[in-house]
Amino acid sequence: MAVGGFLLLRPSDDEPSSATAPAAATTPTPSATTTGTTTSPTASTAVPRPTLIRLEGGSPVGGKKEIEVTKGDTIRLTVTSDAPGEIHVHGFDIEREAAAGTPARFRFTADIEGRFGVESHPDDTQIAEITVNP
Repeated sequence: MAVGGFLLLRPSDDEPSSATAPAAATTPTPSATTTGTTTSPTASTAVPRPTLIRLEGGSPVGGKKEIEVTKGDTIRLTVTSDAPGEIHVHGFDIEREAAAGTPARFRFTADIEGRFGVESHPDDTQIAEITVNP
């Protein structure tokens, strides 16, 4: 009978005491939703979709792309071109060749704060600007 009384009066596992309560999770799971949109995991585990830039006649179709990220995020770019050329991400000093049928692909960590141009060479045409916030 004493065991039965203990089972009825013991604290519930659903309501832990404040001294032993674990901290609440603050990072949503990838399947969680907020106001109808899917939330993403933390920057360190997220795999972003690449920003696509298409060059025709040396100019970006639709104009220069504006890319804004937080320091530590992964940046992914894919640049296609109808003519051969070099794509250069200034500040990070990363270069890739692009040509018809051969896109230039970039994947790097935004580990420097500031604004950085992405240019197509030899024309020196700015095709994107990356802003890395703290």
